[in-house]
Amino acid sequence: MNGSLIILPEGFEEIEAITPIDLLRRANVRLTIASLTHPIQVIGRSRVELLADGALDAYVNNPYDCVILPGGPGHVNYLNSPILEKFLKSQKGFIAAICAAPVALHKFGMLKGKRFTCHPGEREKLTEALDQAVVVDGKLITASGPGAAFEFGLAIVEVLEGADAARKLSAETGWKAAERNR
Repeated sequence: MNGSLIILPEGFEEIEAITPIDLLRRANVRLTIASLTHPIQVIGRSRVELLADGALDAYVNNPYDCVILPGGPGHVNYLNSPILEKFLKSQKGFIAAICAAPVALHKFGMLKGKRFTCHPGEREKLTEALDQAVVVDGKLITASGPGAAFEFGLAIVEVLEGADAARKLSAETGWKAAERNR
C-alpha cells in the first residue's frame, strides 16, 4: 500500500483537512495530499490555500491504507467527480469522510449497510446518520464536522497505527476526547 491519501476539493473545510494532516504526520503515517482536480493549489472555504502533492488523477492506480475526504461547502465537487467514485470503489483500505463528505459516499452507494455520521445539516439527506461525533464501522470512518476533526484524525491514527499510537498522540497534544461509539 502507499500510505494514506487526503483529497482536497476547492472550498474544503480547512480544520477538517489540516487537523488530520497534522495528526497523521505526527504519527509518522506516510500521507499524500491530492487536489481533486487541477490546479494543485487548493483554496479552502476560509481562503486558506494548501499546495497538494499532485492532482488525484496522478494517484488513481495506487492502493492506499486510508483515503480521507474533508467536507465543507466544497464537498459538492466530490459529487460530480466520476474519477473519485471509481477511485474510491477500487480501494481496499479505510475510507474516512467528515462533515458533508459522506454525502458523496452515499451518492456512490458506499454507505449501504454501514453505521455512519455526518454534519447535522446533511441529516435530512442521510436520514440513517447517527448523531455521534465519530463512527467507525469496519473500513469506514465518518465524523460529524469541524468540531470532531481532532477525534476524527485520532480515529484514523488508531486504525492505521493502533490504539497505543493514538493514546500517545492524544497525550502529547493534550487532547481529551469524549468516548467514541463504534
